[in-house]
Amino acid sequence: MNKINTSVTNDIPTIFNTENYHQLCQHLAGIDHDLKTILDTYSYPPMWTRENTCETLVHIILEQQVSLASALAALNKLRERTIQITPEAILGLIDEEMRACFVSWQKTVYIRGLAQAIKGDEINLTMLEQLPLSAVFYGCIVAGHVLCVSMC
Repeated sequence: MNKINTSVTNDIPTIFNTENYHQLCQHLAGIDHDLKTILDTYSYPPMWTRENTCETLVHIILEQQVSLASALAALNKLRERTIQITPEAILGLIDEEMRACFVSWQKTVYIRGLAQAIKGDEINLTMLEQLPLSAVFYGCIVAGHVLCVSMC
C-alpha cells in the first residue's frame, strides 16, 4: 500500500523546468514513500522535453488514449499533408483530410480549437512558458479551452 505523507509543505517551485526537476522529484519523494523508494533504487527518471510549438501540442492531443506509435503515425500523416504543422495549415484541412491522417472527429475538434486559439492570440505559447502551472490551467479553463486542460 502506498504511504502518503501529507504533512510535507515545503515551498516548491510553481514552474516546472529542467533546472528544478530534481528538486520537484525530491519534494514528491518526501510526500510519497513508494516514489522515494523508486528514486533511491533507480535514481531520477529522464526529463523528457519537447519544443514549445503548435506541432508539439497537436502531438500531445494525438497521444491521448492511443498508443504512442499510433499517435506518431497520425502526426506523420499530418506532416506529409501540411509540410509544417502550423495553426494556418491545420485550419486549411477539411474533415476528410483530417480523417485520412487517422485523426478522430473529437481530436479534430480539439486540434482545430487549439489552432484557432493560437492564431487568435488566445493562447500565447511563449507566455505559457513563463506562467506557473496553476495559471496555465486557470487560463485554459477561463478561456473555455477545455482542450488545454486535457493536454496539461
